[in-house]
Amino acid sequence: MKSPRFAVSYRLLVAVGLALCCLLPTAAAQQTGGKLTVAIGVPAVTLAPGKSIASIVNSITEGIYEGLVERDASGAVLPGLATSWSLAEDDVTWTLTLRQGVRFHDGTEFSADDVKATFDRILNPDFALPLSSVLKVVSRVDVVDPYTVKIITGSPTPDFLNRLAYGVAVIISSDAVEKYGADIDWTPVGTGPYRLESYVPNESVTLVAFPDYWGGTPLLDRVEFRTVREPGTRVALLEAGEVDIIVDVPATDLPGLKAQADKAVLLAPSTRVMHIGVNTQVAPFDNVLVRQALNYAIDQDGLVNGVLQGVGQPARSIISPVVTGFSPVSEYRYDPDTARRLLAEAGYPNGFSATLWTPEGRYFQDRATAVAVQSMLGDIGVNVDVRVIDWATYLEILRRPVDSSETQLYLLGWESGTGDIGYVLDLIFHTSTWPPAGWNTMFYSNPEVDALIETARVTMDPDTRQALATQIQERIVSDAPWVLLNVTEETAAMSSKVNGLELLPGDVYSLKTVWLDKD
Repeated sequence: MKSPRFAVSYRLLVAVGLALCCLLPTAAAQQTGGKLTVAIGVPAVTLAPGKSIASIVNSITEGIYEGLVERDASGAVLPGLATSWSLAEDDVTWTLTLRQGVRFHDGTEFSADDVKATFDRILNPDFALPLSSVLKVVSRVDVVDPYTVKIITGSPTPDFLNRLAYGVAVIISSDAVEKYGADIDWTPVGTGPYRLESYVPNESVTLVAFPDYWGGTPLLDRVEFRTVREPGTRVALLEAGEVDIIVDVPATDLPGLKAQADKAVLLAPSTRVMHIGVNTQVAPFDNVLVRQALNYAIDQDGLVNGVLQGVGQPARSIISPVVTGFSPVSEYRYDPDTARRLLAEAGYPNGFSATLWTPEGRYFQDRATAVAVQSMLGDIGVNVDVRVIDWATYLEILRRPVDSSETQLYLLGWESGTGDIGYVLDLIFHTSTWPPAGWNTMFYSNPEVDALIETARVTMDPDTRQALATQIQERIVSDAPWVLLNVTEETAAMSSKVNGLELLPGDVYSLKTVWLDKD
């Protein structure tokens, strides 16, 4: 199935950027001021661009930092700190005109030097930033003058604007880059409408309005992201009026919240695919028949309709249907007999035992999903011990090198931060991104897939690129480094006094558009 967004002319997309300008909606009907409190399920472990894969971190930093371009809720690329851009006939030289009159939170003026310093930081191999692969297509950044830069890619890059719009490419003050380098975790210096006021480890992150914001008066005085791990507690806090927005709402609470006149529920299509990651380098999971058997053991429809209570849909590929490049290639359907046959062919007629790691509170019904998977795998003789691990620890142990990795099976949900298949291919499925270099935490390697990814990365023709994307998805799904589960829907609930909450591509909630009715 061809993704409709691939049919858009790439040159037209570039041209559209020249005609668009505004970032914020007009404030005529909006009120300013007040404090917004958002209850999240896991703590932010860093605010440093390029370090964290957690979309909730991007929801926080979206108010602190800004990129050269950004995307709206529909995925359209809009000007940000760059007011216009053009691509030369060589398909590798991008010229961007920068916005003037912009100041960083430290009072310094934004210029082309900050753009160069930002990209130098991300691409510095000594820093080994986990998300640097998103921008490794950049070969260099040239400062033309204080408000003009040229970004030269090593080869044609069809999804380059999407990469620029992702949180890894947000612009940092060159002074802060020089001072902190990779470790700018809790000393962020951006140009956004909000700056960091305070951080309490594992408890809260609080932002305050930046009075010199170039886009005008921020809509809120203060925003607090409060860590509330238990989903039921988040719901109770919302109902008591102690928080204004909660994310990852339990399925059982959605009908009740929808029925309350002073509450509103947001359900939005997501780019996130939930899956069981499989360490392909350890027995018995180094056998592709075993990995395929696990896929046939999963009742995706039962999972969605039961544990998830209709929120989401079965996963038919490694990316969501809303991601550019999607093809519904998976032929796995719930078939325990086929699963048992494949296990027997692989030499495990009586099954085996394994450990399944899961976070709790990070994803919608995450622990419950892991327990359901445990039951389904048990039906084919695979006895799974479910182990709940703290989120911050989870990320650390998943990124250990292959020779020190203890993973067997683990629950994870990958979203496409750029809204394009290239994001997950470069970051997760290429051999070069085995940890700690990247996020190929399955230690998956297929030279044919690597070659196809490298070809798709430089293919500008939309139809040819879509055909390559389909081939890649078919091969990866057949190799089964993931046990496919479901495509999520983002669930949030809020007080009726909250206005303008938007879900941006990459499962990021936008702060810039939120305002509060006054009591």
